[in-house]
Amino acid sequence: MPGPSEWAPMRIAPVYPTPRHEQVARDLTGALALDPRVQTVLLSGSLARGRGVPESCVDLTVMVRPDDFKRYVATSDERSGDGGRRRREAFAALGADEIYEDGPGMTVIFSGLQCHLGFTNGDLKPGAGLPREDGFELEVGNYVVYSVPLFDRDGYWENWRRRYLPFLPEDVRLARLAAVRADFDYNIENIRLMARRGLLFHGLERVMIAFRYLVQMCFLTAKVYPIDYMKHLEEQVSVLLGHPNWISQMSAVFTVPNLTPGLLMAKADLLSHLADNFLAQLQ
Repeated sequence: MPGPSEWAPMRIAPVYPTPRHEQVARDLTGALALDPRVQTVLLSGSLARGRGVPESCVDLTVMVRPDDFKRYVATSDERSGDGGRRRREAFAALGADEIYEDGPGMTVIFSGLQCHLGFTNGDLKPGAGLPREDGFELEVGNYVVYSVPLFDRDGYWENWRRRYLPFLPEDVRLARLAAVRADFDYNIENIRLMARRGLLFHGLERVMIAFRYLVQMCFLTAKVYPIDYMKHLEEQVSVLLGHPNWISQMSAVFTVPNLTPGLLMAKADLLSHLADNFLAQLQ
């Protein structure tokens, strides 16, 4: 089975900006792996892509089998589960200064170094709501391609990730692309509507939404998993999509010398042009 770097044109390997980052990642992974329900601990984010700086957080994702997931992620305040309590005790023993439970995730702080833990059962499916409210492709990409296993029990992650490689099934991809395009077009029309009504700031908000959809459509068309739709966009467009020349064109969307109805109309036209042009180049 090919390793992570063979599915993305960028280096995917643990690179720690300081020895402390590496020690904390290893300590947390060791503590998490003691629970037999934990199948995999993934290092993700900038540290997995060799882009970390001393101020970077340690981002870990814990994979648990679906049958064990509900009880494992239960917080220390829930009688139905023991996962939160055990993790808090284990992290405190490692010297954690602060531990926060945040929904399905946790933040653990060691003398100012933040470590973010996410939990997944690996059952990733598209949501039923608006595409912009659904991080399906982001989750798949970050768990499958842009993460590195620090612990993988009996090759669990390696076997699990095969269902999403090299990309989504074609019927899923086309359905997602159609849904994103429909909402992109809806927001383009809303930009023009807001311009005609003089609701300039609402129109500008729709520009942001449409731009996000533009990026999502590019990745779906290219059959490449994204890391994020705004963060690290320069790196993604240049390296993952292979079009560094697009950055200046994308930047023009956010040039706002004076917010007027005419400017909003121009932004709608520009976004429509970029969508047609970029997607045609990716096909």
